[in-house]
Amino acid sequence: MLYSYNLYRIAFKNMPALLQQIGELKKEMDLIKNELEIVKNQKCTHGVSEINTEEIFNEIHERATRSRNLIIYNVKELGCDELLESIEDDKKVVQEVFETLNIRPSIGGVNKFEKVLRICRKKEYSCRPLKGICADPLCD
Repeated sequence: MLYSYNLYRIAFKNMPALLQQIGELKKEMDLIKNELEIVKNQKCTHGVSEINTEEIFNEIHERATRSRNLIIYNVKELGCDELLESIEDDKKVVQEVFETLNIRPSIGGVNKFEKVLRICRKKEYSCRPLKGICADPLCD
């Protein structure tokens, strides 16, 4: 009983300080609520319009599509006259890069490449970038 008396005495002794802290916390909470309302009601002043959900979904879709691409620069074209031969050579280059990076685009003998192509128009003294498009995202 003496123990509970001392416990209550200490609790009542600290009561005014606790009530003051509760009051201060309520004031801070009201201030934060007011600032939040201001931010919610504030029109965009930084040149950024409201974000449209359709734009967000389009951006997510575009990023998912681009995550399947591997672009390789400074790969010389071997100068094959036939288009099919040059495509096969480009596929070999992309395959070598994947093996070097320890990425397995080919599983169970099934080639996971959808397409390998050169970007830009062909110019006599320049190397066009080589783009490999995989069936699955590369970031997994």
